[in-house]
Amino acid sequence: MSLGKEITDIDEYKFIPEDNLKIDTMLTANRLAAQYFISQNHNVSPELRSLLSNLANATSSSDHFLELDTIIQMADHTDAYDSAQHTSPMDDLELVFSLTRSVYHYTSCSIML
Repeated sequence: MSLGKEITDIDEYKFIPEDNLKIDTMLTANRLAAQYFISQNHNVSPELRSLLSNLANATSSSDHFLELDTIIQMADHTDAYDSAQHTSPMDDLELVFSLTRSVYHYTSCSIML
């Protein structure tokens, strides 16, 4: 995935407050990353394919409920794909999960505010 550097930077700096982040943009980027991964990787477990498909196909709405619900489901499965456990460069699946962790972090923080 050609956005590896950007995704790892987002993950690394996610604890630094950002004023101009848009939930629409973050969710769209995460959805597109999942779509890309699914299109390029056909040999993944059915459970993982289902999670990624749910994210890739999540319908956008003004409250982003379905998208955020899918992000939460994926966040529950990210421990096995923690980028700190892997060597560089990260593979595409690790990048998707890294982006998902970052989106989860930003959206859960903004929902709490």
